[in-house]
Amino acid sequence: MKWKAAILAIVCFGAGLLTGLMLFQLSSRIHEDQSPGSVRSFSKSPVPSLDLLKASAAGSSTSNSSEEAEATKRTALADFESVLNTSEALCGLGDVFRAADMLDTNQFGEAVLACLKSSSANGGNVLSALYCRRGRSDPRGAIAFAQALTSPVQRNVAIISILMEWVKSEPQVAADWVMQLPTGEIRNEALNIVAYSLAEQDPQAAAAWAIQMPLGPALDEAISGLAASWAKSDASALVAWVQSLPGGIIKDTSLEMSIRQLADREPEAAAKLLTLVSNAGKEVSAAFYLSAIWGRNDPAKAAAYALSLPEGDVQQMVWMSNVASGWAANDLEAARSWALSLPAGSARSSALNSVVGRWTLSDAGASAAFVGQLPDGSEKNQAAAVLVSNWANQDPQAAVAWISQLPANNGRDRLLSQTINICAGNDPAAAAAWLDGIQDDKIWQDAAKRSASIWLGVNESAAKAWVAQSQLPENFKKDFANQKP
Repeated sequence: MKWKAAILAIVCFGAGLLTGLMLFQLSSRIHEDQSPGSVRSFSKSPVPSLDLLKASAAGSSTSNSSEEAEATKRTALADFESVLNTSEALCGLGDVFRAADMLDTNQFGEAVLACLKSSSANGGNVLSALYCRRGRSDPRGAIAFAQALTSPVQRNVAIISILMEWVKSEPQVAADWVMQLPTGEIRNEALNIVAYSLAEQDPQAAAAWAIQMPLGPALDEAISGLAASWAKSDASALVAWVQSLPGGIIKDTSLEMSIRQLADREPEAAAKLLTLVSNAGKEVSAAFYLSAIWGRNDPAKAAAYALSLPEGDVQQMVWMSNVASGWAANDLEAARSWALSLPAGSARSSALNSVVGRWTLSDAGASAAFVGQLPDGSEKNQAAAVLVSNWANQDPQAAVAWISQLPANNGRDRLLSQTINICAGNDPAAAAAWLDGIQDDKIWQDAAKRSASIWLGVNESAAKAWVAQSQLPENFKKDFANQKP
């Protein structure tokens, strides 16, 4: 999950994860010099835990020590806590933020603690906003505060929220700080944020910075942030830049990330870039993403592009499946008509399977009736398998009832075996009972053995008792009796 995209969702866990002042205990000293791989702090003096709750870690102004000023501060904090705890809807955030504006600068820590302790639905939203505000007014002090948080979840949330503002005011300083973060998810997400912000100011310089990242997630995230920003401001310049890169993994990574960011805005341009990707894995990944987005936004054009790809090619099958699925989600009838209009072959089968899959999620009975009317053959068998796969997860009894009325043949046996495999984990006894509907002995034995193995992990004694009285071969029964879950 992207921290930048999920920031509000994650912080909502703060109230449950962190309680009391122990959440803010710090080591007795935060040094400029730390062990290799640790995060540099901008604070050189000791920061006691209690001080963290009463002041930001650095840059705080000296407060008025008069009794009147102290009383005003206490009242402001009490008002903030009261409004926070009585505001349950997003529409009440304005009142909370107005109360937050009345707080003294060095009450930041206390406001954070109030959010963490609050049971209000707005606690997480306000907490994120507090971090962002502090990131604008005192980013170095705010980041030192974030580093001192003992919960990894809260620390990472705070760092990302603050960084999103800090990089706007001191991009190079923020970028340098991110570079010395320990390798891991939070550093990668931070690289994405920095690259995005740098590209807003100077995309060429941001590109030169991003491609220096080590291969792997760090490079992926940095280029993703760069491409997201550049695609929004000047898509043609992004395309020109990525085309100019020398061949290799950096170019392929840049192509993949650029395609992802152009998919919504410039799908045709993204499709042209797709032809330049030399790495097979990245080509499939980019094609899967682009076809899903384009198929959702403009299925007719995406379908035309899909049909232009080589018949039977893996990429064409990916395209046909994703385009049909996106189309069926928005207009089932149009997607079904389009799929049926295609000539027989792998492209048509891929499209029909996706339509059936989507249709089954919304109306399994109607989808089953449609599949039943298809001409006998491999196309119908594939569609039936997709139908049963989705239906068995929703309503296995209904799926078995539909299968049971099909002509008795190996096709029906395979569909019943498929349903049994899907349901054995949730209701092994029912799955075992459905085995009686399978006529072919080999299909029955295979399904029975798989069902028994699944049942073993759910209820060992029941599974062994069933196998012992079954028609399975004696050597299997003997081996199964000695198996452990």
